[in-house]
Amino acid sequence: MEATGYVSAVATPEVLEAQTDPEIKETYNLAYFFGPEARRVHINPIQYPDSSVVARCAMIHDSGEHTEAVLEMWSHVKGDNLGSGVVIIILATVGAFVVYAVSKKIKRYNHTKRNRKRKKRKPVK
Repeated sequence: MEATGYVSAVATPEVLEAQTDPEIKETYNLAYFFGPEARRVHINPIQYPDSSVVARCAMIHDSGEHTEAVLEMWSHVKGDNLGSGVVIIILATVGAFVVYAVSKKIKRYNHTKRNRKRKKRKPVK
């Protein structure tokens, strides 16, 4: 849990004790997860948010026959529903940018090369 930042699905006193951090000054109410003995705990609020945070959150539950519609809606929210046309436009834009950047670099290289040749040709006074 410490290495990955994942939260234990098991709310045992051992997990609570292992996750308690006395260096954290503020206390959090985790009674919703660990039970009444966890009303004032010094714990990482990112892994285990206070009950006031959890109270304003929503859970997605099994929607029965509407599950497919909910999953499709969630895909739109996440943005993983890109069509092939959008992907082609993105790739074409990136490709055009790469071609432009390479052509600018080649022009700059040729310009520098010509300037070096000119400097070599100048007669010494």
